[in-house]
Amino acid sequence: MSPFPSFIAELRRRRVFRVAAFYGGIAFVIVQIIDGTFEVMGIPAWVSRLVIVFLAIGFPVAMGLAWVFDITPEGIVRTEGSSTGKPGTSNRALIAVTIAAIAFGIWGWMQGGGSTGQIRSIVVLPLENQMGDPEQDYFVDGMHDLLITELSRLDGLRVISRNSAVYYRGSAKRTDEIAAELKVDAIVEGSVFRDGNRVRINAQLIGMHPERHLWAEVYERDLTDIFALQHDIARTIAAEIGLSLGASATESLPSKSVNPSSFDAYARGRQAWQKRTGPDILESIDFFHRALEFDSTNALAWSGMADAYAIAPVYTGWPVDSGSTLARKAGLKALELEPNLAQPHATLGLRATTFVAAKYHFEQALVLDPNYATTYHWYGMALRNVGDLEQAAHMFDQAAGLDPHSLPIRWNQIILHAYRGSIEAFAAAAQQAEADQGPHPYNRYLVADAFLLQGKLDSAINILTILEQEDFRRAHWLLALAYAELGQEPRAIEYLQMFTQNIPLLRPRFYALYYGQVGALEQAFDSLDAYMRLNDPMLALGLRLVPRAAPLAQDPRFDALLEKYGVVN
Repeated sequence: MSPFPSFIAELRRRRVFRVAAFYGGIAFVIVQIIDGTFEVMGIPAWVSRLVIVFLAIGFPVAMGLAWVFDITPEGIVRTEGSSTGKPGTSNRALIAVTIAAIAFGIWGWMQGGGSTGQIRSIVVLPLENQMGDPEQDYFVDGMHDLLITELSRLDGLRVISRNSAVYYRGSAKRTDEIAAELKVDAIVEGSVFRDGNRVRINAQLIGMHPERHLWAEVYERDLTDIFALQHDIARTIAAEIGLSLGASATESLPSKSVNPSSFDAYARGRQAWQKRTGPDILESIDFFHRALEFDSTNALAWSGMADAYAIAPVYTGWPVDSGSTLARKAGLKALELEPNLAQPHATLGLRATTFVAAKYHFEQALVLDPNYATTYHWYGMALRNVGDLEQAAHMFDQAAGLDPHSLPIRWNQIILHAYRGSIEAFAAAAQQAEADQGPHPYNRYLVADAFLLQGKLDSAINILTILEQEDFRRAHWLLALAYAELGQEPRAIEYLQMFTQNIPLLRPRFYALYYGQVGALEQAFDSLDAYMRLNDPMLALGLRLVPRAAPLAQDPRFDALLEKYGVVN
């Protein structure tokens, strides 16, 4: 009989397989009890891990004892050899069984999720509202924002942005499907319960590759200590995945006690700001003001105010210069109170009056929070405006990696092709976006824009006519250019007036571009002068590479206007 079958037969005779099965069954039951009760009972996660480690260590020990000893009516005795009748304690046999047991134990440990693998990317899925009151969603969203911000400070960890995390709210997709789409190594899930000023957060960490439950904990504190609570969660996750909090993480969020009423108003303001409509932006400003009435030292409220003022001109028709001025004042106040906040730096970069200042603030923001996708997005726009298109593309790619479901980031990536003068690539990217994201009006608008630049007027007009019927106002701008190309100037002017009637401050910009296209350069430069006079002149830098601004940018009067208004890179 060959050695291996003989060895297997000996394992059976000594009941090693029976002991292995029994041990595995008991260990499985113990692990299930741990998984189902320890979290509820508030037992720390390290206790669970310690028990599982002891179970793993005990497996080869049990196999060795099963080989050497046997249970008989006379008690525990050493097992006799199969042929000699003497105790079967051959060193070679015992070593072989021990090695096999250890190898089997390690394999089972690996397959069962004992190995955490390397976690270097994570998404915090929207937290569940356990209060049974949809009116409290704003508060739960506020907790979600803070947790993402705190985790973003972990050195070497890529954290998916709030926007792309919220994309999966209510999704029927499995966690492994979400992880695959976002290309992350782990997922954080949790829930929030609030009773007056007492807050409880349940959080758990699920690893992927393979999928496994790594950690769960319950945190409860007064609302006045909410920043410390968020820091505790981040610190625990950092320890679990073997990362440090980083130099800025110790002061990443305000450390002082929170005024509950001020935080409440701030969270409502952030919820309104995230919706990105004119009325919601104005409502967010009201909430941020209210937050500061309760606590004028609330740095997050000042930061929120800066963000709202910065984008108000885009969504509400506010004057760009006054919006920028108010944004800068609020952003600087936020940093005066909390120098380690990243968002005010990003906002100050967006509304800086020179590229040098913009670059400084964007770089500071990236140091403080390398996972804030908006910083990369806005930095890319600034770089594009000054003509550094390669670096702009890099920033947009970074932003898309952190916020893959952001439509504006994708659109800026597409538009960059046009700035590079590659109209074919612009058209292909626009059509691909429409295929990927569906018939969003702006996707179809970009396709029409590409057709127009390619001279495919009929195709462009067909799309734009449908968009006009759907009340997509930007369609009027391209229709004006299309009919100008066809020599139908009265109709083109009519569409131009329809497009600009609700944007008085930006009206001169579009008239300048229109007149430049039709060769009326005197009127074009009169309009461009008015545009720079009414708006932050830094915005005019981007016109250098806009395809339709070529007749203006190539004229010496363009640089003369930039010099007149003190515009420098």
